[in-house]
Amino acid sequence: MKLEGKVALITGAGRGIGSVAAEAFAREGANLVLNYGRAREGAEKLATKVRGLGVDAITIQADVSKPDEVQIDGQNGLGQVRKNRHPLQQRRRPTQSPA
Repeated sequence: MKLEGKVALITGAGRGIGSVAAEAFAREGANLVLNYGRAREGAEKLATKVRGLGVDAITIQADVSKPDEVQIDGQNGLGQVRKNRHPLQQRRRPTQSPA
């Protein structure tokens, strides 16, 4: 398993491509943090499913487009994702030069 001992944060994990990506990471041995916006039931079902593959998984509701909703600390461990604590460092987009 290529990703054993690693943690993947999957956004949109409650449905669609997020769910597919989560399963792929789990098959490679990654533990998962499954983020969802409104699809809680789907995320919870997915967590149960991937745990059956032998990985750890937690679900967390947050809008990751809003920096004040999520902070991720450190590199390892499922317990290091916290909701509603401190803002993520925002990535700045390159400014466009006037034409």
